Amino acid sequence: MSKVDPLEEWWLEPQTFTYQGEPEYLAEEKYTVVWWGRGLTSPEKIRNEISKDIDRYHALGIRYIVPISILDIEDSADLSVIKEVSAEMMAATVLKLDGSPLVLIEGFGGDPEATQYAYDINHPEWRDYVLEQALAAVDAGADAISIDDTDGNVQWVRSGLGSFNPASEAGFRQYLKDKYSLDELGELGISDIDSFDYSDFLTENGWTMAALRLDSYPGHADFPLYHDFFDFQARAMAESINLIMETARQYAREEYSRPLIFTQCCGYSDWSAQYIRPYYDLLTAGGVMYSKERSFQHIVSYKLGVAASGAPIVGWLGDTEAILSHYNIADLYSIYVAEGYANQSQLVGMPGRGRRAEYHDFIFSNPGVFDFGSWESEARVGLLYSLTTMTDEDFYGRTHVLFFNIGQLLTDCHYQYDVVYSRGDDLTADRLAGYEVIVLPQSHRFTATEEKSLLDFVQSGGSLVYIGETSDRPLLFADEENQPENITHTSEWVGISDTYCHHIQYQAMNNLNLGLPQYYRAPVEQPPVIDLEQTRADFRDLIDSHLDKRVTTGILGGSVGVVLWRNGARLNAHIINYDFDYATSQIREKTDLSLMIDGNLLPGISRVTVLSPDFPEAVELPFDITDGFIHITVPALRVWDIIVME
Repeated sequence: MSKVDPLEEWWLEPQTFTYQGEPEYLAEEKYTVVWWGRGLTSPEKIRNEISKDIDRYHALGIRYIVPISILDIEDSADLSVIKEVSAEMMAATVLKLDGSPLVLIEGFGGDPEATQYAYDINHPEWRDYVLEQALAAVDAGADAISIDDTDGNVQWVRSGLGSFNPASEAGFRQYLKDKYSLDELGELGISDIDSFDYSDFLTENGWTMAALRLDSYPGHADFPLYHDFFDFQARAMAESINLIMETARQYAREEYSRPLIFTQCCGYSDWSAQYIRPYYDLLTAGGVMYSKERSFQHIVSYKLGVAASGAPIVGWLGDTEAILSHYNIADLYSIYVAEGYANQSQLVGMPGRGRRAEYHDFIFSNPGVFDFGSWESEARVGLLYSLTTMTDEDFYGRTHVLFFNIGQLLTDCHYQYDVVYSRGDDLTADRLAGYEVIVLPQSHRFTATEEKSLLDFVQSGGSLVYIGETSDRPLLFADEENQPENITHTSEWVGISDTYCHHIQYQAMNNLNLGLPQYYRAPVEQPPVIDLEQTRADFRDLIDSHLDKRVTTGILGGSVGVVLWRNGARLNAHIINYDFDYATSQIREKTDLSLMIDGNLLPGISRVTVLSPDFPEAVELPFDITDGFIHITVPALRVWDIIVME
């Protein structure tokens, strides 16, 4: 009998995710969700075999997520699946410029007769096959579906490979027909759009497969109509994904009277993200955010994930978790866990022994604190992440790095901030109205919708702080002589923030490397010397000049982070200690930390309690209200304290 409630909104509560293993062992280790169970396979296997797996896990109270891919099959356990799909779907493969199919792996699984192809989601046979996988997952009782390879055809366009399948060619013809007039098409060299064939067009203009590709980023030559083909494929990919999700959701409701949730393994450079609406219930941290390099600071990454999906994210610790466990760097591991759950993330593979088990038990024994569905932000600062700029290959790298650097500075200066995630046409003045300050990190260009919304925000009294190079300023700053006083443009913080973030202690990869001195090698070129405290003071002056009042203040220095959420009638302040001593592999504990919270957030405050996985019991704390702030002294901080105000 299943111990899983099919109607429970389980994804809004803390979970511990893992790959598939023996159900009894995973239940003993307190895992709650199998993520990517059994890999990518056929609808038949999902219905006939994986359904039995799901029943076994459900009987032990473990939920099960079935993966499907937009572009391929990866079933290495049963090579007959790949062989069968290859035989039946050759007409649906991605085609390169010369008309040959795109091969991902020859001799897949060690079998010379098994070839893994890339398939074109614009082809109706392949799209129907992927949709049937999703419906099969519903029939099998899956709690969720994880959509993989959401870049799909876009990655082949971006790398100079294609796809020139007839289905994509037909879709691209319609795209051009809808976008351009006949005169404009003529100027592009297209005399008859109804008979236009893009691969023939490129070939006739002297392009070859080799010429389309370059060894250096962005990986392709600037061939004719590239940007249009790219945009078409991104839109088409998003439309297919949305069709699959909505059809499967409706099927689950009508046939089984239960919800079906979707996750996406997403790096925020996923180009189709510009057109995918926040239909995901969970966002699984992917390439850019949690690659093996783990080079970016975490808090802004978590905030970005929540902003992108509108829901909690699954933060994959992966190799880092294994290394921290192997070398027993317990305090660093605790920092990762604290930072994740303080920012609406649910971690893969957390239960275990020792400190890991203590943190797991603490989180699951405080459901009132970790009810993600009721968390509301009280931030007055927004950090804009505009896909209009982020998906532009000319700007992506430097803009993305600056975004994370400014997020790091906001964190270290203890600003409560949200990531404002704009897909280009969904940014409205109403979404910005709750903030006093919007920070634009090197936002080189905007859509008309974004520009109007930002200007409306300014005209309503909000402040914009644009941190970017003068030569790359967006349209908002084209007429600097006549711009409103509450728009501030500063270019110096581009370089300052980059230098600052090369020095800060808590940056994921640096932290891990420094925690393993036997392997760490200092970089040959050291960044310029910088006064970290003065840098933070200068940055606070910049932001404070636009704020009526801070949400939190009191704690100084960059080694302690504060993240505040409203949770129903409570305020919860998560305090995280980053002050790690690499010489001893121990955290430097803090005592008697002063914290001040804007008293207007909780005018009827009557009780303050501190909870922590590092201490045995909750302790009630004294407080007072002075000058409009709630004053609290935190008696001790090891790694993670949660101050609950009610």
